[in-house]
Amino acid sequence: MAKLERKHFLFAASWEGTTWDPLGVDNDDLSLELNPDVETSKNVLGESIVTHSGYEPELDMDTYYADPDRSLYEKMLANAISRTTDEESIKGKFGVGVFGEETKDADSVTGEFWEQEAYFIPQSIGGDTAGAAIPFNVYPIGIPEKKSITYVRSTRKITVSEAGG
Repeated sequence: MAKLERKHFLFAASWEGTTWDPLGVDNDDLSLELNPDVETSKNVLGESIVTHSGYEPELDMDTYYADPDRSLYEKMLANAISRTTDEESIKGKFGVGVFGEETKDADSVTGEFWEQEAYFIPQSIGGDTAGAAIPFNVYPIGIPEKKSITYVRSTRKITVSEAGG
């Protein structure tokens, strides 16, 4: 099996968990940094000891252009302008979709989707002449729940359903 192309991983965000916005539309590089908390040491016997205490995942959306047609836009703009910090305003859903092999011309792809709650924190508003930007960071929290995803590339429509559904 050949290595998967980057397009086989999809990050998506939603305020309410029903209308999803694919992340990365404005990016040529986007990764969920896992930020593992790992300590290594050696005991008196010379053995290596590894202590893994979990993760602090974060996705940095350096480039997110303000687009009123995108589902995140209105609330993200309001949160950035008002500098909102209350949980109800900044908390939503985040997911990672993983698609298997597909035909070359596949417009609709299906796969697994790992959904969890997340905080969406605007970093700034403005930007350069490329477009009005609202860069933000995503901080996933809790344990991801496995679901199913269908993604239509031509329309960027995401449908999430219960696993196997």
